[in-house]
Amino acid sequence: MDPCSNRTLTLAALGRPFSLGMLYDCRSDHLIPGSTLSHFSLTHYSLTQSVSQSVIITSDSTADKYSVLNVNGSLKASCLAGLVKVEGSAKYLKDVKESQNQARVTLWYTTTRKNTQLSMNQLGQEHIKYKEVFREGIATHVVTGILYGANAFFVFDREVSSDEDRKDIEGNFKVTLNSVPYVSIGGKSALDTKNTSETKAEKFSCRFHGDVLLENNPVSFQDAMDTYKTLPQKVGEGVPVQVNLLPLKELDPTATQMVCQISGSLVDQWQTALEDLSELEMRCNDAMRSKPVKYFKEIDAKVKTFKKLCFTEHLKTTLADLLPSIRGGEKEERVLSDFLKKQQEFRFNSNILSECMDRIEREIDVVDRFLRMITEDYSQTCSTKIVASKRGLDKEVLNSKCVVCFTFTSLGGEDPILSALDSPSSESTQALVPVKPDLTRWYHSDNVFDDMDKQAGLFKDFAEANKEDTQTRFLLASIPNKEQEGASIYFYEKGSKRNEHLEPPSKPEKPTARDRYHNSVTLELLPPDRGARDVTHYLIEYCIDEKDGWCSEKTSESDAAYTVPGLLPKDVLGCRYGEYEEVFQDLVENGELMFAQRPNCFEYRQIVVIYLTSRCYLLVSFYWSTVLLFCCSPVLLFCCSAVLLFSCSPVLLFSCSAVLLFCCSPVLLFSCSAVLLFCCSPVLLFCCSPVFPSCFGMSSTVLLFSCSPNLLLSCCPVLLFSPVVLGCPLLF
Repeated sequence: MDPCSNRTLTLAALGRPFSLGMLYDCRSDHLIPGSTLSHFSLTHYSLTQSVSQSVIITSDSTADKYSVLNVNGSLKASCLAGLVKVEGSAKYLKDVKESQNQARVTLWYTTTRKNTQLSMNQLGQEHIKYKEVFREGIATHVVTGILYGANAFFVFDREVSSDEDRKDIEGNFKVTLNSVPYVSIGGKSALDTKNTSETKAEKFSCRFHGDVLLENNPVSFQDAMDTYKTLPQKVGEGVPVQVNLLPLKELDPTATQMVCQISGSLVDQWQTALEDLSELEMRCNDAMRSKPVKYFKEIDAKVKTFKKLCFTEHLKTTLADLLPSIRGGEKEERVLSDFLKKQQEFRFNSNILSECMDRIEREIDVVDRFLRMITEDYSQTCSTKIVASKRGLDKEVLNSKCVVCFTFTSLGGEDPILSALDSPSSESTQALVPVKPDLTRWYHSDNVFDDMDKQAGLFKDFAEANKEDTQTRFLLASIPNKEQEGASIYFYEKGSKRNEHLEPPSKPEKPTARDRYHNSVTLELLPPDRGARDVTHYLIEYCIDEKDGWCSEKTSESDAAYTVPGLLPKDVLGCRYGEYEEVFQDLVENGELMFAQRPNCFEYRQIVVIYLTSRCYLLVSFYWSTVLLFCCSPVLLFCCSAVLLFSCSPVLLFSCSAVLLFCCSPVLLFSCSAVLLFCCSPVLLFCCSPVFPSCFGMSSTVLLFSCSPNLLLSCCPVLLFSPVVLGCPLLF
């Protein structure tokens, strides 16, 4: 209905306290409190009009909300500008979603009770007592009719995870609400939830906006259903939900009137502009909840700057200032149209703002991807700690011997479009670049992304392999560095930065066997594909029996090989990569070292390869297993070759290789000292002393001996390495 005509205007009450005869100013959509034309309390009539219905709403758009409450035209413009202070159920208009990851379904209950009207014969000049209202020009209309009833909105919300579909969740919940059977309570419709499954609805929270007073507002699905049952009784006579307004011009030609009204198309443009900003604000809210924004102030600052640009108060304030002037004929509608056009060309251009938000979200997604990759989805047990500030990083560096830090180096980069939008001096789009993806930004570069991916993988493996190292800390931080685009790995030692581009070694290749001898094998340690330049040496750990602990040896800086000593004939050396589960048994082959098994009790042990780098060193740890079977019995002879050397000196010494120490039986003690003693049994002592000069020329020998309580230690014919062999004294 055209409000500028002389016909009655119908408006939604929106929770405002209307009464018959009350004055209303349609220029600003304000009630004039305390002002009436006369006392109409005894002259109105009412009609009973009782209708109730329930509607399930899945849309949360501004247009649909205004449509539900029958708000349109002039009143919609005033609501968009914030001129109308809504109450009761009308607060539903301001209940907007805060996140795009929020599923929302609304149950709307509406009912009408009665319709009251003033009789037209009571609106004549002779019945108007307060005629000064015509001269003062404070109002344009008078309330001549009121429809009483009530509206109630149960707004159900639920957060949606990344692996869930919001539309599916809303659809399923709508089915749940539709499946609730209706029963009759006192002639009114209500709900019976006795047989309703709550499993689908238990994750939804509830918020209530209504025209009835409740002792406690519902907060859950079950609370909402219980409240819904009682609504027919709580409504009573209801509150004003719709009013009829008569122009004062109909009663007095000198009264103030509304000259012009805002066109519907312009109102729709304002609504679209505000909805676009609301959508962008939701995206900002989602970004603010992300881990990268939480940890890194550079991204947080960008999101906050952008959110400030989406602030709608500037648009609303301008609209609120212009609406009364345009409606009163003081200004033309073109003023409002030109202002909106100018704002949409630059600061509130939805395309530019959306593109700017796209870049921020892309940066957040890239950073979040690497944070999840390195920290295993932000696991509390991860060995890598995220440091959110420079002070926190300095503290970790100063309190740790070594720090390896995966560092984002480009988070502080300036966004030219965001800076232009935020600049007060910018008044047009001329300073803005074309709206298209900026492929020059680091988060859009495939080369930068691939390099970051490789570094993150190496860093993660490196940190995992060395998580037991208490002297080394693994951190994740942001340090702006224009020299390193994207990310780099920093290395700190004793509080100082040593390297800004550390390259951790990749998984080492299989060691290969070379120089196989009867008692040793030399392992050739192949350098890793990546990070070999930072390897200072290899640390090899091995053990014969896990219960006996680990033995460690370091290679020299220039030597990538290590000889595993102390192997006996028919030993088996087994190896595998513990972290990567690659088992291989090709270190010992048929040749000088033969495969051997102890009858009925062969045991194959494991080998674990771990690795460190850059002064943390490359650690190659070996579990290795041999079968050392020395059967001590009167009939067994065993040979220890090339390890017992006679030293040519006045006092005959046996020199034993430092890497071999044999304990042949509980009664056998092999000791190397200035006077070498073989104590083979309680009754046997073999002593080499200077009284045997004939033995001085011996350089090497092979001793064959047997261990038993009646042990006879003799020099057999194999003692042929000396020019003079006279024999050795024996004691029984």
